[in-house]
Amino acid sequence: MIKVKSLFVILTVFFLTACGSPDPDIAYLTEQLQSDDGMSEKQAKCLAKGLKKGLKPEQFEKYMMMQRGEEEAGFESIGFALELLPVTLAAGVKCGIPMDME
Repeated sequence: MIKVKSLFVILTVFFLTACGSPDPDIAYLTEQLQSDDGMSEKQAKCLAKGLKKGLKPEQFEKYMMMQRGEEEAGFESIGFALELLPVTLAAGVKCGIPMDME
């Protein structure tokens, strides 16, 4: 009986951590992409996850700071934007987001 209870507790903890709370950065980006770019929730969430996965942690943190307005986009941000470009394009293609090159 103790083994059954232990197994139940372990499985409960596993499922709670696996489902877990959503990533606040992903939620924020999803909301921003939906409101600014008119993407569907599915596309916006896919792109946000693709950016987080494709960027280095320090790049993603800088990107989030710029999105929140915590860091000014100065002249050096041009180089940063060029670093983001391949990751953004790859994530956009994977998520089925049309890339308008106008």
